[in-house]
Amino acid sequence: MIKYKGYPIFPRDLEIILMRHSAVKEAYVTGEQAEDPSIGQLPVAYVVLHDEYRGKVSDKELIDFVNSRVAFYKKLRKVYFVDRLPIK
Repeated sequence: MIKYKGYPIFPRDLEIILMRHSAVKEAYVTGEQAEDPSIGQLPVAYVVLHDEYRGKVSDKELIDFVNSRVAFYKKLRKVYFVDRLPIK
């Protein structure tokens, strides 16, 4: 579980939303420590795209896709495109 300003965020909830995007093959969401320790962690995603979408989908597009569907405290802050997920 990720803690952002005291709010609990379950990574799986954000992963499920990301997987609904046609470009996303796999997704892993985790917390990244914010510069200000009082904030806690920021939700970030590691994403593997389907081959036909590589270079055609931006991180902003995926962030907007997720953030338009979640509460203010669950908003995704970064997307890292990777060839394979770092953990799972």
